[in-house]
Amino acid sequence: MRIFALETDVDKIKARFCHGDECEVLRTHFHGMSFALAIIREFLIVSVLIAVIVAAFLYDWPLSWTFAITGAVFLFFVVPTSIKALMDWMYDCIIVTTDKVIFVDQTAFFHNEIKPIQFDNIGGVSSRTQWLGICDFGEVVIALKEGEGGGDVVRRYVPNARDVAGKITEAVTAYQRRAYSGGPQRQMYTPDHD
Repeated sequence: MRIFALETDVDKIKARFCHGDECEVLRTHFHGMSFALAIIREFLIVSVLIAVIVAAFLYDWPLSWTFAITGAVFLFFVVPTSIKALMDWMYDCIIVTTDKVIFVDQTAFFHNEIKPIQFDNIGGVSSRTQWLGICDFGEVVIALKEGEGGGDVVRRYVPNARDVAGKITEAVTAYQRRAYSGGPQRQMYTPDHD
């Protein structure tokens, strides 16, 4: 389903960027901790608003004004940020195909960014732990080649970041072997399933 710029069907996004016999190797969404951390501020704001409403009852403040002000703060500060955090968590993902890595970033109803990176442009792939490696998520870092603008593309809160980085590296290596052996560029790739 599509709502303005928000595309909720990831398969439709994949179909726009995958061609020929290119197939999906991996698809991963982001860990729920990314959503939880994104709404901490909103949780604190709601706690303060509840405290204000309780104080209004205890000290006989005008309830109509209290509800109007707390409702406005809730609607303008809590709701938009919470919806954005929820959309980021639900619809952002990393898709790895036999030819490229596609980063899907559904920022809002009116804006999204889909960034495909061809394997030819990837200089290296690594992973880093987050939160001292206690939780089962981390960062995936894709180093771009210097001729392609260089720099790193970093995605945080990726579940099983080590495994995801490994699968991307595996797909890049298979692609490069096909390219250097003179074989067809678009060959079916079947990843090992654990």
